[in-house]
Amino acid sequence: MGLLAFGSSVVACILYFIEMMNEASPYTFRYGIHGFMDFFLAMGTLMFAFGGASTFPTIQNDMADKSKFGKSLQYGFLAVLILYLLIAIGGYAVFGERVLPNVALSMAATPLTLAANVLMAIHLLAAFIIIINPVCQEVEELYSVPRDSVGWRMAVRVSIMLALLFIGESIPRFYTILALIGATTIALLTYILPSVCYLQLVNQPVPEGQTPIESPGWMKMVCYEVIALGIVGGVAASISAFGAIFSTSMAVPCYL
Repeated sequence: MGLLAFGSSVVACILYFIEMMNEASPYTFRYGIHGFMDFFLAMGTLMFAFGGASTFPTIQNDMADKSKFGKSLQYGFLAVLILYLLIAIGGYAVFGERVLPNVALSMAATPLTLAANVLMAIHLLAAFIIIINPVCQEVEELYSVPRDSVGWRMAVRVSIMLALLFIGESIPRFYTILALIGATTIALLTYILPSVCYLQLVNQPVPEGQTPIESPGWMKMVCYEVIALGIVGGVAASISAFGAIFSTSMAVPCYL
């Protein structure tokens, strides 16, 4: 599922980029002046983009050679960074201030965009299974659902899907809820808690007979900086996201 998600997204991004270059015009690019609310709303979206980092422990646990986990992170983040920059820079360079939160909606309906949309749907479905599975397992464990009870496990997972569907339909402007999740739960899971847990692990007393863990000072400093970035950025982005969600231009849910 991971290979399917990554492969489909790579091809989709290439197709999107080709379509953007086909629509490029020297008269569409416009700079805009944005305030802190827009800046931190975008920061919440950036935080959400790294939400998959919370699944790293399960990925490392499933690896045959766990010593290569560091290399897998480096290659993975490099690939994701290239894809993000390709679409973000290309979209703003071609459409300027007219670019929409979902860049695919800014493009004309062509065979390229249609194929890219299909591939991106495949990516979302495959990636969603990877992301949601630990959540479902945690909920099942929380409510002591037997592992061999197909019916109860299905009921739990259907309930989670219905809750997600209700949230999605209640806030049709998806980029706002995306920014809110990125600024709250993702900021905790990806920026704050991993660094806090690491610092506590390296600073705890070492039992007799075990070699103490040596962590360089610069690494601890980086951890403190990431924690500060997560706290300040998360709080500011949450305020911006709540302001965007409950603004006067809030879209009406379909069930109303």
